[in-house]
Amino acid sequence: MVGIVVSKSLSKKDIDQLLSVLEESEIGKLITVKISKSYMPPVWFADLAIDEQAISEFENLVRFGPLGNWEDNLLRAKHP
Repeated sequence: MVGIVVSKSLSKKDIDQLLSVLEESEIGKLITVKISKSYMPPVWFADLAIDEQAISEFENLVRFGPLGNWEDNLLRAKHP
């Protein structure tokens, strides 16, 4: 069951970092990532569907780990 869905516009470097972190993490299997790209302007978008079981671990990656640039989006997703 999906707990929250988070969307963010990112650079290609941010996308690569996100995928790398999720690949190395145990919770990567509990997060579905859909990536799309806008060509004008060139921006990448990542939509994350986060399983309820993985929410607190994902929050830790955001608050204390390498995904600190997701904090604003995570808070908006939890409190729209």
